[in-house]
Amino acid sequence: PGRLNLAYAVAVAGLNTVVLVGVPIALARGHEAAAWLIPAYVLATVPHWALVHEAVHGHFHGRRLVNEAAGRVLAILFLAPFDGPARATSS
Repeated sequence: PGRLNLAYAVAVAGLNTVVLVGVPIALARGHEAAAWLIPAYVLATVPHWALVHEAVHGHFHGRRLVNEAAGRVLAILFLAPFDGPARATSS
């Protein structure tokens, strides 16, 4: 599932970037058709959070660095904090 999660994360991140950056610019320039991207953004909200949730629990990707980097980027685009999976510590 790591590769599939990465592919889906790229799609979600791309959609978020277009909606959060491109749509306001397009609307400001008079391209009202850009507003049709907003429903796609709304429909992607729950799957986007699901990917962040998987990263928080360390299940997004098998490699810890990939898991935390993807989780952090996705959380930033979701406008939410990210605290990666807890690591075992020795006392």
